[in-house]
Amino acid sequence: MKSLLFVSATGGFQGGVESFIHQAAGVLGRQGILCRGIFAREGMDRERFLAPFAAAAFGNERLAEWARESDGVWVHKAADLAALLPLRSLAKVAVYVHDHDYYCFRRHKYLPLGRINCPTPAGPWCRFCGMLSRRHGDWGSFRRNLAALREMDSVIAGSDFMLDNLAHNGVARKKLIKLPPLIEMGGRPEGVPEPGRLLFVGQVIRGKGLDLLLRALVRVTCDWQLTVLGKGDDHEFCRSLAGRLGIADRVEFAGFVAEVEPYYRRSAVLVFPSRWSEPYGMTGPEAMAYGLPVVGFAVGGVGEWLHDGENGLAARPRDVADLAAKVECLLRNPKLAETLGANGREWTAQFTGERFAARVKAIFAD
Repeated sequence: MKSLLFVSATGGFQGGVESFIHQAAGVLGRQGILCRGIFAREGMDRERFLAPFAAAAFGNERLAEWARESDGVWVHKAADLAALLPLRSLAKVAVYVHDHDYYCFRRHKYLPLGRINCPTPAGPWCRFCGMLSRRHGDWGSFRRNLAALREMDSVIAGSDFMLDNLAHNGVARKKLIKLPPLIEMGGRPEGVPEPGRLLFVGQVIRGKGLDLLLRALVRVTCDWQLTVLGKGDDHEFCRSLAGRLGIADRVEFAGFVAEVEPYYRRSAVLVFPSRWSEPYGMTGPEAMAYGLPVVGFAVGGVGEWLHDGENGLAARPRDVADLAAKVECLLRNPKLAETLGANGREWTAQFTGERFAARVKAIFAD
């Protein structure tokens, strides 16, 4: 494979999808693959995000031209997936499904009452559930995108959990491909971590569960400090909640940070408190690559990398008291935290850039 065209919504950093695209283009570029990108809109830190790409464009003016010149088209986030179907006559088109948007009208894959994860495949009833969300979108577009997804040449996901969801929603098993994660991070110098330093990395939105973490930390009796990296719709709510809980002076809201490495290096524990069915949750393995143990809820695909008692501690989903107990356990037992962190670092060593690039080449060569 000589060239690959990335197609996605945001040409800049925003969340895990964009971080993945940036890393993937960098790894493939170092393997001699010319990567170009077409994006619908700009995002944060655009120049750094686009650095691995040989060329990039905003809007679809060059879409057909670049697709014709590429060995494959790799779609990540697309508001109108059906509009990309004609590209199949120009190159192989594979869609990486990062989240539940294509088969959950409400997008979160949990029910509005009780926040219970939804086990039901997409159907007419989803329209009424979706109406309870202010971000549900257009029902007709949702149905067209799901139908288009089923027609694509290949559909890629990072976890068995996601592959099962996709098959459950009508994507043929023969089209489904599991792509191992890309983890090009790591290395913790002597003298760190800082005792009691907790880290949350992710969008500050309802599904990521920062509010659950804040409520849990009120119960932790040993010393701790929390750094929050990320922005989102719940940012002001969580900042206000920290104040109401009386812990505002112990929580640092750092916002979006381009370079997370210094934070991984100085932290003692990464906390992953998601309430929604995480498709995978790359923040956890990235932290493990730095030797951090992880405490979190093993929801969705998280259980495929968070192995309780081996590389972290898994709390019962949405159980604030259990989350607090697991966090305090590691803060009070630094030797245990060190052992779990070392195990996690060893586990992530298998996910090299070379292995990732070889798998991507194989996907588009088939």
